[in-house]
Amino acid sequence: STGGDITTLKHEIAHGFWYTTPEYKKEMKLLLKEIPKDKLKKIFKTLKDMKYCKEVLEDETQAYLSTGLIDELENIIDKKLELKFRKLFKKYYVK
Repeated sequence: STGGDITTLKHEIAHGFWYTTPEYKKEMKLLLKEIPKDKLKKIFKTLKDMKYCKEVLEDETQAYLSTGLIDELENIIDKKLELKFRKLFKKYYVK
């Protein structure tokens, strides 16, 4: 579906911002700190189970939360917090 393609593209763009835009990374890291420790642990475990290495867990977390959750993360994160990630991504993602 086209919706999936655009979500994938945005997910990859979120990675691009993480590595090329220091301000984006700084703001996202602050948002990551807002995730309760127990929930962040669950997210990281889910990502590790998907074969992501520990070096990219923060980056993958921000990318998924900013652009669309995978089913496995859907029940972990609070919707209000997810919206903060999406809003921050939109601030940088100007079409």
